[in-house]
Amino acid sequence: MPTFNNNRKMPVPLRKGEKEGEVNEQTLLLVNPSGRKYKVNKTTYLLWSLCDGERGVSELVEKITCDLDLSPNQLKAYPPLVECTLQQLEAAGLVEFLGELDAVEKQLDSTFQ
Repeated sequence: MPTFNNNRKMPVPLRKGEKEGEVNEQTLLLVNPSGRKYKVNKTTYLLWSLCDGERGVSELVEKITCDLDLSPNQLKAYPPLVECTLQQLEAAGLVEFLGELDAVEKQLDSTFQ
């Protein structure tokens, strides 16, 4: 599991699996590549869907806090929550963290396909 700190470059999260459907208005169902299903709330789904292998964690925090229109107090608490959620998604097999080199190689591969 990656460690998030400001002393080194952050890993780049890439979503894995797929959305299977909605359980209700507030809960969605994600399925990891192994077929295991997970119920997630809309905010977690938004975060997962933004994990495109190109945006770093700080960019994800910025995007999601903008989309959610959070108060200043909520903004202070949100970065650690995003990091924790990403780690939980990784443990569930729904996110993979690419190193900087991996992210560049993946981008090059998709460009030349």
